[in-house]
Amino acid sequence: MVIQNLIVLTSPPASGKTYWINSFREAISDERLLIISPLRALADECRERWGNEMDFMTPEEWLMKKPLNRIVIFDEFHLFFYWGDTFRPLMWEVFFEISQTAEMVFLLTATLSGKMREEIAHFCSQFNQILWINNGNQIFKVCTGKIHPCSRQVLAIGSNPL
Repeated sequence: MVIQNLIVLTSPPASGKTYWINSFREAISDERLLIISPLRALADECRERWGNEMDFMTPEEWLMKKPLNRIVIFDEFHLFFYWGDTFRPLMWEVFFEISQTAEMVFLLTATLSGKMREEIAHFCSQFNQILWINNGNQIFKVCTGKIHPCSRQVLAIGSNPL
């Protein structure tokens, strides 16, 4: 039985998620990372920055190639909720197929609502452990249009604590 871990990192825009990816890559240099981004421009930018050091793909590119990686990072994961049920339904197919075999899955996002957190907890029950790291969650309040970041804290650690 493969032990699977899920790490969810919420962190506002320009707060260092790309720096985190690079630091993680350096720390596990013997392992090839796969980064799935729903934004082609972001995937292309990462390819230019890191070249062949990591695999960068959109969900649709992954479906054509289907590489197997032990460690997978889903960048801009909130877009799976915004787009995955409507005009890009293959995004969810990719997430579920990858998350069945990868040993470590990271979800990076700038914003995550309570409903999104509930859905992640519900649909990710196959993971042995879920680590939720809140480095600030960009929340838009419709009435004011202001950004209200949450405090920095680890929300949950352990065996499927959500």
